[in-house]
Amino acid sequence: MVRKKTVYRGTVLEDEKLIASYKEDAIIITTTFLSTSPERSVAEAYAADFIGDKISILCIYNINNTDRRTALDLHDLANFKDEEEILILRYVPFTIKSCKKTHDGRRIIICFEECED
Repeated sequence: MVRKKTVYRGTVLEDEKLIASYKEDAIIITTTFLSTSPERSVAEAYAADFIGDKISILCIYNINNTDRRTALDLHDLANFKDEEEILILRYVPFTIKSCKKTHDGRRIIICFEECED
């Protein structure tokens, strides 16, 4: 179980519709398992900077749990050990701390903070 850690997830979206409603201080709840890494460079590889008309997304998750099961360290079980996989579990509430495009407009960086119990 992971207690306090910052992890990263990179992805590419077809358009911004899925994140259009993301506003600072809004709360989201994970509904799927999320594969993340404590290494930002790993996530950035999944969020390639220029992919035509698609949108590069880099998510930063600050895990602060002390009581609940929020995430599992799968490093020893993973097929790609160098990714140091941390799996965020389903139904974990996070507050959106920021959602900003980079200055060149090629990437959106979203910061999430795990909600207090």
